Amino acid sequence: MKTKSVVLGIFVCLALAVSQAHAQYRKVGDKVYQVNDPQWGTFNCFLEVQDITGKEMICRAYMIAASTKIVTGHNINGRTAGVASEQHRVYFPYPDPLFFPFILRNSALYAKGDSIDPGTRAILVGKEGKYQVYDMGLMYIPPKHILTPSEQKEEDLKKFNELKKSAAAGNSNAAYELGELYLAGKGCEVNTNLALNWFMESFTAKEGNEKALKRYKELTKHD
Repeated sequence: MKTKSVVLGIFVCLALAVSQAHAQYRKVGDKVYQVNDPQWGTFNCFLEVQDITGKEMICRAYMIAASTKIVTGHNINGRTAGVASEQHRVYFPYPDPLFFPFILRNSALYAKGDSIDPGTRAILVGKEGKYQVYDMGLMYIPPKHILTPSEQKEEDLKKFNELKKSAAAGNSNAAYELGELYLAGKGCEVNTNLALNWFMESFTAKEGNEKALKRYKELTKHD
């Protein structure tokens, strides 16, 4: 029996190519990065998990090679030759430091021997012994910005103008909210009379806001 192998194709691996991503944040060590930061890279190849220690995995990059075998010397359905397809892993050579086994931190849960699909994104953070260390980071939600007094005043004025425009167009909910702003003096001077007017406008509008009537009675002490 004679066998001839013909390589059909190889999935090309361009490790750590700069990637595009959504505007989110991830924390790597003490630093916070947007996911579209140029320091992030993508492993556009498969990764084999060779060992695991805590939240660190030792991985090695590889690609998939597809080949066919033309088998001769057999009578297959009246033919004397057949074609068999197979796939196998091709590991990158050690002389290239980029493809030497490396440490990957903060990845999802994998077991030793698992294969990770292309698309893993990480930042090179240093070296431990003979291993380069890449960190996938942890999801980070930045703290909410606290407005300064001037920023708050600007926001209040913006909201007041939007509600006033909507209330004037007959929106009962906007009229109710506008009344509350007049009572609190947000985006405007405190004016109880205008607040009462807008509460009544809210109640008598087509939608008929019952909360506005209750607020009106509380302020005028009516039963």
